[in-house]
Amino acid sequence: MICNDPSMPGYQTVMQWKREDPELAARFNAAREEGTYALDDVAELIARKVPGFATGDFRYDDLLVSVLAQRKRYANRKRFGDKVQMDVVQHQSVIIDWNTIEGEGGDGV
Repeated sequence: MICNDPSMPGYQTVMQWKREDPELAARFNAAREEGTYALDDVAELIARKVPGFATGDFRYDDLLVSVLAQRKRYANRKRFGDKVQMDVVQHQSVIIDWNTIEGEGGDGV
């Protein structure tokens, strides 16, 4: 939004600065992460229909809360992103000696 202001640097300029200056990029990303907490607070105020935040139009307010939730998940994945649980499974190879199998095999073993 700041880059849309004609008196401020444009989006491409800011992205170039970030590419050229790793420290600026880190500070920019940290500020974006911190800003997600403000987005979370605003989304809650809209959801609670607090005057000055909620518009009174249920569908529009619901859309705003959804958009803010998506933006905060994108900007701060560590805090607001989807959690994925991974199970670590070890597989061991099994070699079957077909000469030791007795019976007809198949379903009628």
